[in-house]
Amino acid sequence: MRTTAVVLLTLLTLALLPGVAHAESKVLRDGPTAGTPPEADILWVRIADRPRTIRLELTFRDLRAGRRAQTRVAILPSRGRSDFLATALRRANGSERNRLMVATDQEFGGSPIPCRGFRTTWQPGQDRVVMVVPHRCLAPRAQRHRFKAIAGFWTFTGPGDSTRFIGLDRG
Repeated sequence: MRTTAVVLLTLLTLALLPGVAHAESKVLRDGPTAGTPPEADILWVRIADRPRTIRLELTFRDLRAGRRAQTRVAILPSRGRSDFLATALRRANGSERNRLMVATDQEFGGSPIPCRGFRTTWQPGQDRVVMVVPHRCLAPRAQRHRFKAIAGFWTFTGPGDSTRFIGLDRG
């Protein structure tokens, strides 16, 4: 009898514990795009929408130190009044300008906003750029986001690459 009570109490306790949060993660495959410079050619994007952050991992055909590269990811929250751009620029001399912005011109223009915890890591040897965006800097109550990656387009007429939009639920 006592063993049965302990087992039932243990099962009840486990049932009442909050579930473990998990990130919804998707991979958006883009593949090589003819006529696009290798440092602007997005091959795939892995997006993990975690409980507190969004992790964006973009892989390119050929990122190299010593070449200019630029990418941005449009982030459209399901709730909120603004869309956002996570932007990353690496100059040929290795200096960087990475920002989170409120979008003002669809996928290309924006106004920088402060966001403690936003970070970008350039990994030219692995042809990868990783961005981490805290949810608190976006629309904090949004339960779903849409994403689109854009690279290159040094000028509006220059070569570049972009993906289709993909939606994910918040982890």
